[in-house]
Amino acid sequence: MSEFIDYAKELMESAKGFAEKGKSEKDPKLKQAYLRASLMHGFSFLEAHLNELADHFRSGKTLPVHERGILLEREVRLDKGGFKLTATPKFSKIIDRIEVILKNFCSDVAAAKGDWFTELGTALHSRNKLVHPKEKHELSHKEVLKSLKAFIDCIDALFVAVFKKGFPYKGKSLEGGYDL
Repeated sequence: MSEFIDYAKELMESAKGFAEKGKSEKDPKLKQAYLRASLMHGFSFLEAHLNELADHFRSGKTLPVHERGILLEREVRLDKGGFKLTATPKFSKIIDRIEVILKNFCSDVAAAKGDWFTELGTALHSRNKLVHPKEKHELSHKEVLKSLKAFIDCIDALFVAVFKKGFPYKGKSLEGGYDL
């Protein structure tokens, strides 16, 4: 296992630890701090695995250059009559990156999305309310656990699509994590 994948695993263990701490915390402000930390670490876990998957398509001809640009979050430019992937960052929506993979590697995209896709949308909505606040937003422990499960189920669906085998971390419990 690569050092980067170990790091991604640490992010989920942190997310689970923060969720557990948030569940038992009595002070409402601290509870929210732990739950927010859990959600953000969970998103970092998801992004880490998306980036790792995207790297599998960096140099190959499996995907068209524009789709590789979305996955790798790089700009695509016309150069001497052909399109080329540049080093210039061009951020893509998480959902777009996920759907590019599913569209290219699943025969039934709707079935591959399952329940996790709706939960991922809910998690994205909550994350956006936290990072672009316009009003107070509180998280519940249940909501955070659903988000963490959606992240793991999403990566599992992508692993099944691309590698034809499940994500090894999928069977792990959402309880526990690091003892914070």
